[in-house]
Amino acid sequence: MLMILEDAIACYQRFLNAQNDPSLRQFREAERWLFGGDEDWIFSFNHICSYIGVDPDYLRAGLRQWRNAAAMNFPGAEDLRSHRRGTRKLVIKAHDRAQ
Repeated sequence: MLMILEDAIACYQRFLNAQNDPSLRQFREAERWLFGGDEDWIFSFNHICSYIGVDPDYLRAGLRQWRNAAAMNFPGAEDLRSHRRGTRKLVIKAHDRAQ
């Protein structure tokens, strides 16, 4: 059961930005399994999480957080990150560290 969970998470992460049909299909299948609400199946995400002792909502929240962070790592995203409202970049200069 753990291998099924690991494989789904790996496919979800590996094929997040997939452009071709086979990879995109794998991403969508993993996403549907991870975030879908299928409770009736013995190998559903929720059943597997329950069996191995993992909180499914916690894992889903972590995957959402990972996806949001990964979405900000595309070319040109640095400009968006540094210009977000209310954020500042902190730069420690060499002479500041010596004190």
